[in-house]
Parts: sequence; structure tokens; C-alpha cells
Amino acid sequence: MTQGRKHLYFILFVILLEVISFGIIIPIYPSLLIELSDVNLSDAAKIGGYLIFLYAFMQFICAPIAGALSDKFGRRPVILISLLILALDYVLQANAPTIWWLAAGRFLGGIVGSAISPAHAYVTDISTKKNRAKYFGMLGAAIGVGFILGPALGGMLGQIDLRLPFWVAAAVMGGASLMGYFLLPESLPPEKRREFEWKRANPIGTLVQMGKYKWVLSLFAIFFCMEMAGQAYPSVWTFFTIERFGWSIQEVGYSLTFFGLLMAIAQGGLVGPAIAKLGNLNTIYIGFAATISTFIVVSLVTTGWALYAFMPIMALGGFAGVVLRTILSHQVPENSQGELQGALTSISSIVAFTSPLMMTQIFGYFTSPDAYIYMPGAPYLAAAILASIAFLLFLRVNKKANITEQHQQEDEI
Repeated sequence: MTQGRKHLYFILFVILLEVISFGIIIPIYPSLLIELSDVNLSDAAKIGGYLIFLYAFMQFICAPIAGALSDKFGRRPVILISLLILALDYVLQANAPTIWWLAAGRFLGGIVGSAISPAHAYVTDISTKKNRAKYFGMLGAAIGVGFILGPALGGMLGQIDLRLPFWVAAAVMGGASLMGYFLLPESLPPEKRREFEWKRANPIGTLVQMGKYKWVLSLFAIFFCMEMAGQAYPSVWTFFTIERFGWSIQEVGYSLTFFGLLMAIAQGGLVGPAIAKLGNLNTIYIGFAATISTFIVVSLVTTGWALYAFMPIMALGGFAGVVLRTILSHQVPENSQGELQGALTSISSIVAFTSPLMMTQIFGYFTSPDAYIYMPGAPYLAAAILASIAFLLFLRVNKKANITEQHQQEDEI
């Protein structure tokens, strides 16, 4: 095994632990919000949307800073410090006596949760253009496995005590930071680093800088619409399945586990061979088709078994994101990969404080007594529209630039 492959496996393991710690707390959030606020499920969904907004807004502000710092000082210190502070943040939330205390935890979590952008940059550092799509697929698989283990564990722990998942998440993050200190090497050599500049270490400055590279802003627009649609799942999944099917916390955890398993298989084992056999263009077409069709189905589904039956197609939607990230990474030089990933994280953060707010409000309205029509799946219908817009934008950009064919040829060189 080469050194690069060893380093890849370890950073994947670190990301896996981070996602596990995040996934552990997902199943218990509705019950915790109801307990702390003394409200019903519909109102808890709205409060949850505000907390997601707070977390994502701070990530939006801080992600470019994390990316720029990793371009200056290396990926390793930024990742390790973020993991350690995340551990402390989960301890804070475990002791939350009020919603405001919990909000303070989400505020801090948003600041340090931007470690995902240096982690993506780390993968870019140790990959080549030929294997980058495969490595990004493996990164997506690690995230999928994290969502297999995290929500399932959170569902079981939440049955014991609503606060226990936070303590376990803190222990996982603390352990990841400790292991990384001894085992995670630096991926960015000094000669490839660049100076830290405040004018570029902010969301607007980063986007302006990225706009200097051809087609990047157009691809960002597609990424934005895809992320807006994709946030429908984590934003209202727990609320939706409880409302529509009457599932328990544990059953919600099992559903997220099954979906995470399928995502891991799709992104870790299928996307690489799909690109090799079908090419970038057909692979991203499959991703878009799967995404749009599953959103429509989920918006109308009335039984739990039907939701499970459609999850394999749902998982194939991840193909589109892997191909798009790969194409974007080819557009910028090596010493700006951290900045690129910071920009993508900022876009994801914009989405994460707008889309969940929108999706939870849609869910809250269409499940309330005041709704014109009762439709718990309404957020997923909105997501289908957003994914369709992303697809139309992609067709337009690819027609002008032929970006999928261009980068397919680069990968084969």
C-alpha cells in the first residue's frame, strides 16, 4: 500500500468519526426540542430550522477562513483543532438546560464545523486528476457509513437518555482528535502553500477569487441548487417520518442507517466504475434522474415500506455531486484547493441556513390545522423543483463548455 493510500484511509476514518458524531444526535433532536420548549412537533420543526440556520450561518462565515488557513499552515492543524473544539461543543450541548444554551452550542459548532473543507482539500492534495473522482466517491462513502452508524447508535442511545448521544459524540470527536495528532500526516508541502489574506478569507472574497477561473461560478450555481434540494432530507426527515408513519426515534435511526448504507455502496463502490464505463456525462445524468424522481416519490409516499423500497434509487442521486466536485477541482490550481473547498463549504452553509428554514417552515405549515391541504411530503416536492433547476442549468453550461467531455479526457491522460 502506498503512503498516499494510507493517508487517504486515515483521513476517511477521521471524517467517518466526525459524521458519526453528527449523526448520533439527529434522531433525538425533535424530542429534545419538545422537552426544552414544551411545544408540539410542528412547532419543534420550526425551532429546529432556526437552530440549523444559526449553525449554518456561522459555518458560512468561517469556512473560507478555515480553507485559507489550511492553504497557509497546512490541512492537519486546522482539522485537528476543529475536532477538539467540536468535542467540547458536544459537552456543552449535553448539559443544555434551555433552548438558548442549545443555541450557543450550535453557534460554536458552526464556527468549528468547517473542518470538512480542509478535509476535502486533503483528499485533493493526495489524489491525481485520474483518481480524484474515485477518491471523492470514497469520501462520500465514508460520510454514508457515518450516517449508517451515527443515527442507528443515536436512536438506541436516545432510548436510554436524550442527552447520552451528545456525550458519546464528544468522546468520538475527542478520540478522533487524539488519533489524528499521532497518525495524521500533513498533505500540503510548504512549497505549495500561499499567504493568508483576509480579503480572500471571507465568503464574498472567496467567491470573487473563484470567479476568476472559467466556468466556476456557473458550476457553483448548479452546486447551490443541488445542495438546496439535498438539504430537504436532513432538515425534515425525522419530522416527516414521525408525522407520516408514526415512527419512533429508533425507527428513524434505522431508516437513516439503511439509507447511509446505500449511499456508502453507491459512492464508495459504484460511482468510480460508473464513470469509467459510462463517462462523466452519463453518470451525472443518472444522478440527476435519480434525485428528481425520488424527491417526487417521497413527497407522495404514504407507507414506510414504499419509502424503503425507493431508497436504492435515492442513493444513486449522489453520483451527480461526486462528478460536479471533481470537475470543479480541475478548474483551480493546487495551491487554491483549500480556498475552493472553503467556497463550496460556504455555499453549502448558505444552503444550510436557508434550505432547512424553508423546508421546516413548509413542513410546519402543511402539517398544521391552518394548511389548505395536509401534505407532510411538501418539502420534498419543493426539492424536486430545485433539483430540476440544477439539471437545466447543467445542460446549459455543458452545452457551452462541454466540461464533462473535457475532464473525461483529462482523466484518461
